[in-house]
Amino acid sequence: MDEVVWRYMRLETLLLLLHRNTVFLPTLAKLTADEPNEGQLPRRVTPTKDELDFLESVSSWLEAQPTNSPQLTEGLRGDRRVLVLRELWLRELSKRRLIWCWHSSTEESMAQWKIYAQHGVAICSTVLAVTEALYHAVESPILALKARYSEPSAGEDLLARPYSWKRSSFKHESEVRFVLRSQPIESGLTLSDVPTDFIDDIVVSPLCLPSEAFAVIDALTHYFRGKSKTPRIFQSSQGTAPTNALLFPELLKETDSAAVWAPENDIPEQLRHL
Repeated sequence: MDEVVWRYMRLETLLLLLHRNTVFLPTLAKLTADEPNEGQLPRRVTPTKDELDFLESVSSWLEAQPTNSPQLTEGLRGDRRVLVLRELWLRELSKRRLIWCWHSSTEESMAQWKIYAQHGVAICSTVLAVTEALYHAVESPILALKARYSEPSAGEDLLARPYSWKRSSFKHESEVRFVLRSQPIESGLTLSDVPTDFIDDIVVSPLCLPSEAFAVIDALTHYFRGKSKTPRIFQSSQGTAPTNALLFPELLKETDSAAVWAPENDIPEQLRHL
């Protein structure tokens, strides 16, 4: 996929990527803590027979998890049991999925600048390039999908991928999500050994003063000097006069750090597939 994607971030996040080849990927549980509707299914969506059978097939595993208890479902019948099992499943799944959210667009978004990087930067790449960079770090399956911004209907298989949709009020985010499996963790995982040659452009926020933008570009000029690839680096022209675009070489791929990666094996087969 050569779809263009953007990641808006603070300057220090970019520096960690450049200097240490590290990227922090939050879990679905972390995203849910920040946005309660994230990764949740509307209760009015009626589970299909396949979903009911699936929940029953993993019920013993769910009850055996350290944070759960058989008493949670003891004596429950019908819809009430289904709702509890579904909540337990979503909770366990959310601790085992890492999600890196990018903005899909052929051009910059002022809304994204104001929300995520008022005085930061944005990096521009493609879906394929980001996927390959992540795979280099984890050597594990990567799922790239476009978020849907509509209410799910009855019968959709959402238990496996509750992170695939968001409410229509978030449509402005236009997200592409990169999803990875992990061992159960609450907040997220810092991946190391992430190659940075997936970056095509580094754009400084249009909300930065020109003098601030020049300082950032000047610092990056020195950092990239002598490297091999040449991502473009410039200040955004959205709302301000742009700082002249400059071309700089790529980042050094070598790093002394190793990716912290230990997907759990003792889990139901259904949980192993993205």
